[in-house]
Amino acid sequence: MTETATMPTSPADDLARATGASIPPTSEVGHPGNIAPTYGTRGLEGDYYVEGSDDNPEWRFPASAAIVDRMRKEDGQVGSVLRALFMPILNAEVTLAGVRPVDPAAVPEGADTANMVRPEVARFVANELGLDLDENGGARRRRRREGIVFADHLREALLALPFGFMPFEVTYNVGPAAPGLEDPERDAALGTDLYAHLRRLSARLPSTLADVLTDAE
Repeated sequence: MTETATMPTSPADDLARATGASIPPTSEVGHPGNIAPTYGTRGLEGDYYVEGSDDNPEWRFPASAAIVDRMRKEDGQVGSVLRALFMPILNAEVTLAGVRPVDPAAVPEGADTANMVRPEVARFVANELGLDLDENGGARRRRRREGIVFADHLREALLALPFGFMPFEVTYNVGPAAPGLEDPERDAALGTDLYAHLRRLSARLPSTLADVLTDAE
């Protein structure tokens, strides 16, 4: 008689099995300070190295990132231009488009409600991004002790304007929905009440990167 050992599984494994998706990362790989290590060796099959083509070597990545970083912090004119670009975006009203209002009378005339997002989905997305929704889908910024603070993430994402790109490392927590955000319809369709919750959107400043490697595709 033989016995089969059962390997323990994590909530992330259970969610991936139920949805057919890959297991979401639950811990960080990179780090925010100094020079990020290069994972892999340039030249191996499948690696692709992105190199700048500027004639001035100081403006080729990664050296250019340090120059841009100094200019945005130390040059008054550059700082003023960036603030003029950033402030209207940071102060703009945040909304989630395509949300089906709870009140049928609030649905715009002629709107295709079949392609609008269910309120339960909108509330989940808003909670993950650190927003509050009113009953008709309008979003209000809020701060949370844990998870994503939308205003902070937006401020960091706007650094793509001076740098040309702004990478983030995404990590998740896998678990049930927050109280009041349960979605029985979704749970029944997938056969699980587990969700991949945004844990962090960790900024990786371009000035801390040494290489950019991508897959062959």
